Amino acid sequence: MANLDILTDAQREILDPVIELGIPRDDLILVGGGAMQVYGLKRTQDIDVVVRPETLVSEIEAWESNRGLKRSAVLGRIGLQHTFTNQRKGVVKYEGSEYGAAEYGGITYMLAPNDHLFSASFEELQSDANEIGGVLVASPDQLLAWKLGVNRQKDKRDIQTLTEFIMR
Repeated sequence: MANLDILTDAQREILDPVIELGIPRDDLILVGGGAMQVYGLKRTQDIDVVVRPETLVSEIEAWESNRGLKRSAVLGRIGLQHTFTNQRKGVVKYEGSEYGAAEYGGITYMLAPNDHLFSASFEELQSDANEIGGVLVASPDQLLAWKLGVNRQKDKRDIQTLTEFIMR
């Protein structure tokens, strides 16, 4: 899919905050519901990005030094064992998998998934991603594979929507 010059308001709602992060294009991939919104498949306020591990480390350090956050995240796969704490915005999530996710400023940052439910390296997600509005967006095929692998009840509608979209 080519980089689109004309974007809808719904696409901008998701892509603009991602671009404002200032993370290099090749170090970040939009996934989840936000990616589905960019493809016109659903509406959401959920913005999840998979970030290259070394870039995520840099982001964590920036949060700590520039934004006054304390260490505190579990990002076990890259050897980080600390937590982010900020009563207003920076809450850490750890999904019990071999990857961690941290939320800051309404965006969830995560490492590429690597567990028994679904596994894909950053490079695998990147190789199949589409550039839309200057942001790499996980392909519908990768989104479907991830949601099928995790197979949460809340993903059932997304699985059906993605399947129908891919089969068109």
